[in-house]
Amino acid sequence: MNTEFEIDGYGNLIAIFRKMPEDGYRKPVMAAFRKAAVPVKRAIIASLPSYLKGVKTAVKIKPGKGKKLVLAVGVYGNTGVYVNRRGVGWDPYMLVYWHNYGTLSNRAPGHSFQYRRRKKSAHWKGGIRPRFFVDRAVESSIGEAQRIFDEAYLVEHEKFLEKLAVQ
Repeated sequence: MNTEFEIDGYGNLIAIFRKMPEDGYRKPVMAAFRKAAVPVKRAIIASLPSYLKGVKTAVKIKPGKGKKLVLAVGVYGNTGVYVNRRGVGWDPYMLVYWHNYGTLSNRAPGHSFQYRRRKKSAHWKGGIRPRFFVDRAVESSIGEAQRIFDEAYLVEHEKFLEKLAVQ
């Protein structure tokens, strides 16, 4: 009671996998990551307070270094200079950071800062209140990013395999 069957295209499939580059999986995954990162970037830009709209150029999508499958979305430094109405130039990253996590005595207690307050300003009161707008934007858009990644990965993977099959 044995039944023999043959899968059409099996030989073609084996040939595709032999031709596939060693890190062939990276290209479709990174393409899907880039597509999924767009709504997160849009959400971060939309969440910026009106007085910080001039620093939206600091919101970037950057690929990870090395062979890691990582893509980072967020506010980055060294993307230009924001000049306020007094003519003072500021790094856009620092402005967003201060307004997101607060300064002086209003620093966010849940955030781990790299440096503690200096002795000179340790007793000063006031400062910028933390608003956590970047954190809220990321949390609200992460579901949509996951959905887009799931859809885009299938499309990008099929495109990649078709491209290999044609060769």
